[in-house]
Amino acid sequence: MNLLCPTRLDPEDEIFRPRLHAALVESLYKQSWFALSGLSIVLVLLWIITREAIARSPMLGWFFVLLGCVVAFRIVWLIVLSLSPARFPSVAARHLCFLAGSTLTSACFVALNILALPLLAPIQLALFCICVAGIGTSGVATMSASPLAFGLYMPPMVISLVAMGVFHPLPVLPGVFVLLLLSYIFTQESVNLVLHRTLCENVLMHLKQEEMARRDALTGLRNRRYLQEFMEEEISRVLRAWHPENASGGLTGRSLALMMLDLDHFKAVNDTHGHAAGDAILQQVASLLKETLRKPDLVVRWGGEEFVILMLDVARTMPMLAAERIREAVEGHTFRLPSGELLKQTCSIGYAQYPFLPGQPEALDWEQVLTLADGGLYQAKHSGRNRAVGVTAGQAPGAQIEASLQDVKDSFKDKVAADILRLV
Repeated sequence: MNLLCPTRLDPEDEIFRPRLHAALVESLYKQSWFALSGLSIVLVLLWIITREAIARSPMLGWFFVLLGCVVAFRIVWLIVLSLSPARFPSVAARHLCFLAGSTLTSACFVALNILALPLLAPIQLALFCICVAGIGTSGVATMSASPLAFGLYMPPMVISLVAMGVFHPLPVLPGVFVLLLLSYIFTQESVNLVLHRTLCENVLMHLKQEEMARRDALTGLRNRRYLQEFMEEEISRVLRAWHPENASGGLTGRSLALMMLDLDHFKAVNDTHGHAAGDAILQQVASLLKETLRKPDLVVRWGGEEFVILMLDVARTMPMLAAERIREAVEGHTFRLPSGELLKQTCSIGYAQYPFLPGQPEALDWEQVLTLADGGLYQAKHSGRNRAVGVTAGQAPGAQIEASLQDVKDSFKDKVAADILRLV
């Protein structure tokens, strides 16, 4: 059983577990602001209720101070996490820290119960129990993201009340008092588990909706939105590797390969065989690309019959071979239409690499490099189709290359002629 999410997930939902855990921990800390603020108020009330007992037992006062310090430390911890979340990225570590904080808070309350209850009059005891009940009710909701945290927090507090209540001279039968508190624990734990299950279901629904928004409905591939979000983090990683202070960038020469793939004469397929046939070919091309590429590589449905392929951590000599392998795979595949008819299909590919200029990694962003790959595709189409054309930097200075990226398709030949760009 998972410590954070004891709720069993369906097999198809297991891919969401890491993001579910992250969302649960985020909810746990977010709700802690309200819980700790309320707890601070309750501590003041408890101090007022037990001030006579504190005068008779100085140790009780020291535990009040200790509990106040624990609450203050947890609030400071929340502030640190909110200001510098990147310093503590581990979801498991954050959860363990929260468990430690809730357990320590509960231990302080247990000590207060043991020290204070024998010294309280019945009315004071009743008010004390009401405050503890309020704490428990608050914890049911604010700790719904982690049943384990609530289990370490609330039951020890109530059990210590039960233990001390048995020996306290109450005006009613101790058995009734114990039964009420045990029923309270059972009810609180049950409600906490129900809220946890509901929270998990809501988070999963949200994650699934996000996943659908980042996938193409027809092919199941990632879409433009996902590529934009993915590249934000990936480009930062690549630039760190190519930083002059990082020798690995210069030694390995590994980079990203961006490819634009377009199916040749695809409009004729739709016109001749119908859009259902075109959709079937797109779905089969998507499956074929995923089978041909490595697992880490990314295939994106760009729109219509165009696909973007992102190859991660490739040597600068690899994209040429990979593009040719993809082209041959599409050309050699026999596509089956919904009618049962078999059809052959070819594709054209343009590709470029990021960083485009190894000596100036940040000269062009990835979208400009993708534009260059699209220019390579344009040349492949106008050179007879069913071929792959790569675009690399010519001998012109990097600044001149960067400045000449506008209207790549319209002036592509001029740039090649001026040795600003080179086709491979």
